[in-house]
Formats: sequence, structure tokens, C-alpha cells
Amino acid sequence: MLEFILTRTERQEKAKAYVSDQLHQFNVEGVETMIGDLTAPEALMKTLQDRKIAEESSATVQMQRDLASQRQQLERENAIADQQRALVTSEQNVKIAAQDADSARRKAEGEASVTKTRATAEAESRKISATAEGEATLARAGNEAKAIALLAQANSSKILQEGEAEAKVIQKKTEAIGQGNYAAIQVAEKLANGHLKLVPDIQLVGSGASGSAVEALLQLIAVKQLSVPAQDPTIQPPTPPILPG
Repeated sequence: MLEFILTRTERQEKAKAYVSDQLHQFNVEGVETMIGDLTAPEALMKTLQDRKIAEESSATVQMQRDLASQRQQLERENAIADQQRALVTSEQNVKIAAQDADSARRKAEGEASVTKTRATAEAESRKISATAEGEATLARAGNEAKAIALLAQANSSKILQEGEAEAKVIQKKTEAIGQGNYAAIQVAEKLANGHLKLVPDIQLVGSGASGSAVEALLQLIAVKQLSVPAQDPTIQPPTPPILPG
């Protein structure tokens, strides 16, 4: 009876199909076949209730187990997703760092290239300037040397012309007044230009043979006294020596 109660719905469906087939033979259509309520003993009903409760509990436990398993699977998938996210973030950071390093390297290479180009340009400019200055200095030196050479040549030519002209003048003078007279005139001009005295400033003349030396000495002392500058009046001049008459 317990089995029948448990399979009541299934048996009702089978009974409905069977009755419908039988009535169809008589052209009768069966609408529904129902199995009435069964009155089972109380002990049997208690067993059925306990079984039903056990089945529900088992289903609940299984559902909880399934939920726990699903939760674990979800947590596992979340952990894997977090790890993958962290891995992707790490890979992205590595790529970003590599890009930053490559950018810094390219920037440094660019700056180094610019610095090298600027230094090369400055060196070339200095070289060109130094070359131009050297050429200008060389040209100035060449021009100055040429000017000095031309000036020296002009001076030499002038001196030569003056010497030739003076030689011609001397030759004409010599021919005009004679060679001896021209030589005497030249000697006189040289002595005059050199301020040489032909006549002495002091001329001593004696009156006799014995007294000529004494008189000459006295005249010489007098001339020296006259030529000495004025002295202090408190200083007495030396007394001349008394010579025998």
C-alpha cells in the first residue's frame, strides 16, 4: 500500500489511459480518471511523512552542497580572475616601464644628437672664423709687406735720385770753382757747423823774454778768476803770489 501511495500519480495516469482506450471501443470518450483518496494507517502515514521529510532534508542538504560547491567554484574563479587581473596589471606595468625606458633612451639619444650637432656646428663655425681671420691676417700682413716694400723701394729710389742730383751739383760746382777751392769751402762749412774755434779765446802776449812766462801765468790766473761764477762775499778770494820784480 505504501508503494501504491507513493506511485499514486503515475498509476492514475496509467488508469486514465487504459480506461480511455476501453471506452473508445464503444465510441465513448473518457474525460478523466481519478483515483480516490486512500485512507492509510497512521503508522504508514507517519512513515510516509518521515520519508518525505527525509527526502526534503536530503534535497535541502544536496542543494546546500551544490550551493557551497558553486560558491567555492565562484570563489575559485574570482581568485583566478584576480590573479589574472594582477598578472595583466603586472604585464601592463612592465610594458609601460619598458616604453618609458625606451622613450627616455630615445630622448637621451635625441638630446645627445642635438648636442653633438650643435658642437659640430660651433666647431665648424669657429674653424671657418679662424680660417677667415687667418686669411685676413695673412692678407693684411701681405699688404703691409707689399706697402713696406713699395715704401722702401720709393725711399731707395728717392735717396738714389737725391744722391745722383747732389753728385751732379757737386760735379758742376767742382767744375765751376775748381776742385781745391770746393774742398776748402766744404772744410770751412763742416768746421762752422761743428762750432769748432779756429782762433783761441785767450791770447797771452809777453813784453820780454825773461818776463814772458810770468806774465803769461798771471794773465791765465786772471782769466780763470773772471770765468769763475760769483761766490759768497764772506769767502775771501786767495791772495795772489808775490813774484820778484
